Amino acid sequence: MNSVGFDTLRAAHALQEAGMERQHAEAIAHVVNQSAGDYATKADLTALGARLEATVGGLEATVGGLESKIVAVIDAKVEQAKNVILRSIVAASVAIIVTLLGGIFAIISAV
Repeated sequence: MNSVGFDTLRAAHALQEAGMERQHAEAIAHVVNQSAGDYATKADLTALGARLEATVGGLEATVGGLESKIVAVIDAKVEQAKNVILRSIVAASVAIIVTLLGGIFAIISAV
């Protein structure tokens, strides 16, 4: 942060013009100058706002990238599950057909 500019000479003169003794005016101006150390200026806040916006933008990009990766993993897992289910259905269908054919041949053989 930038130090806020404070004109101690101008402040001391203003206090003297208001009727204060020179030593007191200078002391007050000095104390005020010391306490006016590091305050955020409008430029500091603007720069901070820009950095925050950039950080948020970076976070949004990261989240978007993670979202894409998660969707890809879920899609792959769904595809794997579909394949397992399809193989199971085919295997069960073949078993049923073989059983039915076996029953039909048994009936035909018995006649």
